[in-house]
Amino acid sequence: MKRPYSATDLKTAFEYHVHPEPNSGCFLWGGPVFELRGGYGVFTARPFGIVQQRAHRVAWKIYCGDITRDQHVLHKCDNPLCVNIDHLWIGTQADNMRDKAMKGRQRPGFEHPMCKHGRYIGVKQNPLYHKAA
Repeated sequence: MKRPYSATDLKTAFEYHVHPEPNSGCFLWGGPVFELRGGYGVFTARPFGIVQQRAHRVAWKIYCGDITRDQHVLHKCDNPLCVNIDHLWIGTQADNMRDKAMKGRQRPGFEHPMCKHGRYIGVKQNPLYHKAA
């Protein structure tokens, strides 16, 4: 399908896929989606060197400036299709995990799929590690 935008304007190419949602204030991504990776929008614009980047990261780069590889673009609204920069913020992986836990989106303890045992026994370098087991 031929897109109705000029290949010389990245912002226009990006906004072609954005649809405002009046009730939540989210700008929903209407383009391709990473179904197996959390349902986040994916944007590709080969003339600009963008190949399969998450749409909310591209939105941040277009409207707010560059970000480093270790910075995460996080959602205040918890909608993975939202690309509204008023609903996005920059953080670290630790910020992302803390935000997820505070909003109740992480299963605690035994319910978590990565739970390997029933109690925390600490770091293996700790001399008390072997006594606790």
